[in-house]
Amino acid sequence: MNVDNSSLSFKNYKVFNDLTRYCRNKALVYVKRFKEIRNKRQNSIAFLGQVGSGKTHLSIAMNQA
Repeated sequence: MNVDNSSLSFKNYKVFNDLTRYCRNKALVYVKRFKEIRNKRQNSIAFLGQVGSGKTHLSIAMNQA
């Protein structure tokens, strides 16, 4: 997948329940705070879930932000 030309973004991420809304919001906060936390020990984020839950979409959106 060529993420440089991807159209996946936070704007077109489809929230379909409370958990996906929570994950999107956490990803947004992570991106906004990355410069602050990048050199700290706890600076990672992981998305775990079933196929089709939006893990790749959020990961690419974070990369594009």
